[in-house]
Amino acid sequence: MNVMIDLASALEYLHHTYSIPVVHCDLKPSNVLLNEDMVACVTDFGAVKILTGGENTAYTNDSSNIWLYLQQTRLRNWVKSCAPNAVSQVVEANLLKPGYQHFAEKLEGITSIMRVAIGCTEDSPRDKMNAIDVLAALKKIKVQRLTYCGAT
Repeated sequence: MNVMIDLASALEYLHHTYSIPVVHCDLKPSNVLLNEDMVACVTDFGAVKILTGGENTAYTNDSSNIWLYLQQTRLRNWVKSCAPNAVSQVVEANLLKPGYQHFAEKLEGITSIMRVAIGCTEDSPRDKMNAIDVLAALKKIKVQRLTYCGAT
């Protein structure tokens, strides 16, 4: 949860808080580093889009990969078809087993995270969740998770 919140915070800053909105264009696990405090940091700004007054200026060093896009679309559609009733088909079996303490709450938390992920990957830009909403949703899920576990 903390890594997802760190990433959402970074994107919220780049998209909405920084003086000139910046779109990373290549966010993937290998472009996220964890520092000594396990705080996630976004790296590799080699494919960036800077949004200025009505004009988009793209700085890229790589063309889009259609094969990768199709693979991601297929994965997204599969995950979407599993939510919310078949989350256990998507999640690593050892992470979510009936009988585990707080099973129902964990299942709801994972389902909520999947809803956010699906919202982030909608095909239409108008339907995608923005970074502000993603950050708020993830913080809410974290608070609910801590409450379920008796930490708050």
